[in-house]
Amino acid sequence: MLRIILDILYLMQITKYQNFINKIKKYGPHGIDLVKREDGAYQLGVVNHFPDETIEMFEIFKESGSWNMVWRGCIEVPNEFYFNDISLKTNGGFYASHMYKRDITLNEWLFISLIKKNTGYLVEWSEDGFNKINGSEGSGSNGIALDREKNIIYINFNQGDSITKF
Repeated sequence: MLRIILDILYLMQITKYQNFINKIKKYGPHGIDLVKREDGAYQLGVVNHFPDETIEMFEIFKESGSWNMVWRGCIEVPNEFYFNDISLKTNGGFYASHMYKRDITLNEWLFISLIKKNTGYLVEWSEDGFNKINGSEGSGSNGIALDREKNIIYINFNQGDSITKF
């Protein structure tokens, strides 16, 4: 019985890997971040826009003198968010910058760029899911960086011409 369970788990891993291989043929990476987790492993997070909006997670490790990468899974992003960048936490959570609505038109984007209207904000992900960080709104949220020692997250609002910390 144990052998059957192990075989099933192995096949599930192969299927997940094959699904990932099929997916990267149509891959749209954007913001990335690398962190050494609390367990000592190196984790790479990637905002992906294609074919679906996801956060892809990889483990980076050194083997036989060279660096390697293995896909560890993804987090599907709800339709309300369109992320630009990611900043990983050492406990497996992360922050992401939500830019603007997914179906924004070029005319809307140009108008917002002129009037500096708030379009995005910071989002934090944990095992509970995605949560907006209240008070983090700005125009064209873009790159983010987490100062892990001070627990401060910096966000660049490129359409708002500002950098803010939370």
